Amino acid sequence: MEFGEPDRYTAARPCFSPDGRHILYAQDRRVLVREAESQALVSLFLIAGEATLVAWSPDSDHFLVLMRSGQVSVQVFSLSDPSWGCSIAEGAAGCVMARWAPSGTHVLLTADFCARLSVWSLQTRECTFLPGPKHPDKGLAFHPDGGTVAVLQRSACKDVLTVYSTETWEPVASWMPETLDAADLAWSPSGESLAVWEGVAARHALLLYGPDGGEPQAEVEVTGGLGLAVRELAWSPSGQLLAWGDWAGAVRLGGALATFTDIAAFQHPDRVVAAEGAAAPVVYREEALERLAAFDAHRENIPPANGREAAPPEARSRFVLQALPASLATASRGAPVSARGDPASQAIDGLWWSHDGHHLATRVAGKPHVLWIWSTTKLCLISLLVLQHPVTDLCWDPQSTRLIACSGQAKVYTWTPEGASCAHIPVPKLRPAHLAWNPTHPCLLLTGKESLACAYLSEA
Repeated sequence: MEFGEPDRYTAARPCFSPDGRHILYAQDRRVLVREAESQALVSLFLIAGEATLVAWSPDSDHFLVLMRSGQVSVQVFSLSDPSWGCSIAEGAAGCVMARWAPSGTHVLLTADFCARLSVWSLQTRECTFLPGPKHPDKGLAFHPDGGTVAVLQRSACKDVLTVYSTETWEPVASWMPETLDAADLAWSPSGESLAVWEGVAARHALLLYGPDGGEPQAEVEVTGGLGLAVRELAWSPSGQLLAWGDWAGAVRLGGALATFTDIAAFQHPDRVVAAEGAAAPVVYREEALERLAAFDAHRENIPPANGREAAPPEARSRFVLQALPASLATASRGAPVSARGDPASQAIDGLWWSHDGHHLATRVAGKPHVLWIWSTTKLCLISLLVLQHPVTDLCWDPQSTRLIACSGQAKVYTWTPEGASCAHIPVPKLRPAHLAWNPTHPCLLLTGKESLACAYLSEA
């Protein structure tokens, strides 16, 4: 793994363009675009305020910048035509969220307090106002073909689900789902099913609807009456499987083809043992390397690699194999005290599918330093990564079975079915808390609190 030159960014999280050619990020009152491979500066744009969000259009030619203060709410720029620009002022309504429509010709803005949803056309400069969404940053999902968008709304203290055409922005379907307080929704990759789930439920934890609503295709009941329901949900890339995690430390796997079938339940205990009749999971535990006594004495004589100082030994670590049974109950460094002993600490707070849907990575709120890796073909736990600090982000290689994770420290972790490793980052002050995989190249974008850098990987 090789690392590019670091740079500084402010507030808005940097991102790759959908075609993988460029990196977009903000620095104070300017926005920079760099080439992903060479990191050469392509363009620089001045903006009216400090950016809180930057986002590429689907065609990778335009990008928007959301600002929370000032008269201008959003600015839009063109990479191919730097002289073109667009400013959108939402006035007193304000703006808390901005999204691109799949066409790349419309921008959707959510007003403060979800008072309304504004759809701005970049071609005609016209605006269509829709009823406010229920949530500012979720509860809105575009159909995979881009022709419609489903919006979760609230009216007369009841949930309403409306599907709009992205050509006319007129409703094509609207119904009241059988939910008490819906938390979010998600289309299946095929677009044949729309999953709607609840965080707290009296009857249904999860419902599957067709594109036009009507009677649910499938229902998942809550056990034990009123209680906590679905915490996280994710469709597999093929859409054949649906995984959802609850608040009690279980991930359920369902088949979503002709009929919905409950396939398996993955538990996350404090003590992991080998399951009867299944191969024992491989546990990789991060272990700090002992400080070399000669390091300080000879530090001045150690030439820096590529002009960068070597990481101190106390920051270095490696993975060691841990025998079963393995105890996972000990809280990691940096885990919030409130998460220890809190009933909500059992909640599943992360689900990540591999590119082929054969593996699923999960994380539990009360054990944020542990990554659980499951085989969805064998329906069993196959590996665990036990880190010294809470896992802050992870992503799967879009082309192979390779997982990369970070923990807010100067290192990144790699897992494949063949093993696990830890790579130390020789970039000063870069402690990545977020990762983004380039859509077309074996390259990672590492972002810390105020700095970013690219990591270039070999083909898996």
